[in-house]
Amino acid sequence: MLIPTRTRLAASLVALLAASCGTGEEPDASGSAVPDEVALDVRIDDATGLTILAIYPLEEWRPLAAGSAPALVYRLEDGGEVVASGQVPDPRIIDPEGGPQVHLSFGTASLRLPARAGELVFLEGARELGRVAFDPSRVARQQDDDDGDGEELPAADGIGRSRSPLLRKGDVRGKPIRAFGTLSKKAGVDLLFLAEGYTENQQDRFRRDARAIARSFRSIYSRQRRYGGRFNIWLQNVRSRSSGIDDPRAHRRADTAFDITFGSGDTPRRCVWFGTAAGEEAARTLGRRTGADVVVILSNTSEYGGCANNGVFVVTHDGEAPWTVAHELGHALLGLADEYEDGECRHDAAPNVAFSSRRGNIPWGGQIGVGVPLPTPESDLYWTTVGAFEGAIYCESGAFRPQLNCLMRELHRGFDRVCLGRLDRYMATLRKNAGGGGSPCTDDMRGDGVCDTCLGDDPDCADGGGADGGGGGDGECGDGTCAEDETDASCPADCGCAASSCGISPFGCYCDPDCTASGDCCADACDACGSC
Repeated sequence: MLIPTRTRLAASLVALLAASCGTGEEPDASGSAVPDEVALDVRIDDATGLTILAIYPLEEWRPLAAGSAPALVYRLEDGGEVVASGQVPDPRIIDPEGGPQVHLSFGTASLRLPARAGELVFLEGARELGRVAFDPSRVARQQDDDDGDGEELPAADGIGRSRSPLLRKGDVRGKPIRAFGTLSKKAGVDLLFLAEGYTENQQDRFRRDARAIARSFRSIYSRQRRYGGRFNIWLQNVRSRSSGIDDPRAHRRADTAFDITFGSGDTPRRCVWFGTAAGEEAARTLGRRTGADVVVILSNTSEYGGCANNGVFVVTHDGEAPWTVAHELGHALLGLADEYEDGECRHDAAPNVAFSSRRGNIPWGGQIGVGVPLPTPESDLYWTTVGAFEGAIYCESGAFRPQLNCLMRELHRGFDRVCLGRLDRYMATLRKNAGGGGSPCTDDMRGDGVCDTCLGDDPDCADGGGADGGGGGDGECGDGTCAEDETDASCPADCGCAASSCGISPFGCYCDPDCTASGDCCADACDACGSC
């Protein structure tokens, strides 16, 4: 996938987001501001149907990259008229690392709707999962400000709107503490760590564990692009009455704040997730109140485990935890797919996966140099080559990844060039004050000249179209398109630094000072930008 320059992309996306996600508020007859749209969290439960957990201002919404789960259809109806409709990944399906998907009976989805009363309906295929009355007048601010003490969460009556039976009076210990990061919530990516399975006397230990994981995680994100400082890390003490978490395989039950439990499978890397809908609701409510982009439940056990879904991770404090968080953010923030073969083979669109080795059908085809064999042999000879390596998204054959290795394939690795470009794009477009901010996979990206495969039907991905040269063809140097037979060396005007604003070029190489240390400078970086 070819990515336009950081400067040009940021400007275009800010304009798009401002047009589609601005406040759009107009005074009503009473003089009060009425929003055009609001955000909401909806719990889907096979036993109880739909429950709206919270309705809040659109600027507090944290849209994340689309997940890989099958989509559910939602509709807002008013007197038989469909006011709005869309799709969200099924939140009842959890993606563990290194194992099959886990299907639960509950899950929470986040979406935006017009501020118009009606009935919200969810469908799984032709089957209706449930419907619930939607009243946008219930909109209420959820998150706390960056400064000020704010009010302590009323744990005695449940937290927020959830009235969770798991959290009792005093279990939520004070306010979240900013452990790392100095950016405002409108300029940084905010991660909230919650204590799970840590007793009253273990809260200091939770903070030590969380700080160590967060410090290492930020270091991982600074190795290639110095992005560690873009993440604000918040710690929230939460008291459990038992140490550790549930483990069905060991016949162990623990009385904890969020009812986190190991899965019962025999795989060494078991899923760790909420045992009840109340636990998930409590964690998400705390995340909303803090204004967090992602909630990380740190479970008090050193045995490896982890799962993620819709902006919530559950991890243990084993030695791999910082890398697990780094990997999971590749899914949540960037819409990246796993690049390894173990698991249930899928065919979900993602920016770092192709299902053909034909250059014109590869999202990053314009970054592949002339003469690179396709498929690309898995040999150290091609260690730094962008190509099409077979084996990705849990498929041994028929699915291709951009480079030989990547953080989305194996821990203790950096991002490959395509995934790194996706991270650059996210950071360049982070504008949280425009409807939730830097998600790289929204309808605003459709038809913008860049092939965004996570959308599923982006016209820029059609053969012969789009600025990424996805359609192939010989092309002419200087026509503004980096065609498949052109490279940064053979045609810098279209593919190199000369075609960019000294950021990432259409060919995928870079022109800024960091490219020297990273080893990914374009051939004309010295002449065009003075960086070499």
